[in-house]
Amino acid sequence: MSEQVRTKEPLKLTKSETAILDYYQSLKEEKFCQSLKTIARATGINEKTVRRANEKFMTLGILSWVRGHGGQGNIGPETPCMPNQYRVRLTEVDGKTRM
Repeated sequence: MSEQVRTKEPLKLTKSETAILDYYQSLKEEKFCQSLKTIARATGINEKTVRRANEKFMTLGILSWVRGHGGQGNIGPETPCMPNQYRVRLTEVDGKTRM
């Protein structure tokens, strides 16, 4: 029996996902803190689309994050807002160091 060689298929991203990754790369930081609203505004992409793209990136190992909070509700009204804390690993996209 011959051994099958598995090749990694090219990553298929939508135009929106590509724009979001380009934005993350433009920050020139592996770790950054921003709200979904800020990312959506900066990229011109709907906030729900940014959320879906981030979830896909997390599944692919490109992005991880710690969820922030709005500074109200259970935490208390005097607690300042805390945006999401992201860590992006673009080397997972093509194996090349891009940061």
